[in-house]
Amino acid sequence: MATKSTRSKTDIYLLGSTITDLTGSKLPSIGMALGLFLHHRIELNKAIRESSTTTIEEITKFWQQARIPVQELRNCRRKLEKLFEQWRLLKKNKNSSSLTQKSKEREFVSKLNNIFDIAHAILNMIKISQDKEFLLAQREKGRRGSMLGVDKHLEKTQKMVDFRKMASLKRSEQME
Repeated sequence: MATKSTRSKTDIYLLGSTITDLTGSKLPSIGMALGLFLHHRIELNKAIRESSTTTIEEITKFWQQARIPVQELRNCRRKLEKLFEQWRLLKKNKNSSSLTQKSKEREFVSKLNNIFDIAHAILNMIKISQDKEFLLAQREKGRRGSMLGVDKHLEKTQKMVDFRKMASLKRSEQME
């Protein structure tokens, strides 16, 4: 017999529901990252480390699309797992009506729409000024700005660079 899935059973504390995949034209928010992590952790029954690795890999795709360098996987994973631990501690005390608990919940919920920032610390690594401005705009409250389609000129330039690297590699192999 099939079990019924009701909203009360699938509702996630402070988030609402999990996210099965990332969509949108902005860099992922903290709420999106945690929602995707909890989808892997709760609904797909994966271990914490496996869930965080899978989630970070999916989030990194968005950052690569925006051509913004990211931190190492282990640092991103640590940040996501720390966020999960913070959520878990709040959930443990969800029946508490103390002022401290309520203020921590409000603070946590207010941060859910902020960017899940895994950008590399050295902002100077970003060569294109538009990409740098986009990252700075995404870090603002409200995450203004969005990614549009593929930059055709940049894509063509990147293909030429890759082609030249491959040709150079082939020449060096032939000389040996």
